[in-house]
Amino acid sequence: MAYISNALEQQKVAKQFDSVGMMEMAIFHTRKAIKIMEQLHKLRGENYPEYQVLLAPFYYKIGDLLVLYIESNMNEMNQLKPLELPEDPEEVEEGDDAQSKEEEKVPEGSEQNEAASEKNEEAEPVIEDVIDSA
Repeated sequence: MAYISNALEQQKVAKQFDSVGMMEMAIFHTRKAIKIMEQLHKLRGENYPEYQVLLAPFYYKIGDLLVLYIESNMNEMNQLKPLELPEDPEEVEEGDDAQSKEEEKVPEGSEQNEAASEKNEEAEPVIEDVIDSA
């Protein structure tokens, strides 16, 4: 019950942001609610498959918010303003832990580390200045 009440609290906050037109914050809090419900489903899903039904309203709401965001942030040229969500402190901590664990797994001088760094170098686009000669 704690998972559901926490998810509903996040959804209430999202609804308040939605009512004042702050779509980014509404999407952010709805995503947090979805993460809580997904944790509940992951924890209890094997024993209680009907818990999957609890995810549906949250997925519906995030879809609705994303459609509203797209409709309200599309310009005449059909270009969409990038969706910029605030950073979640919980995600940042988890991301740092996962990154440090990956670094620990790959020793410094290994072939895998060299291959990974070469891929990163190839994946980064090269930005060149273009000078108009006209």
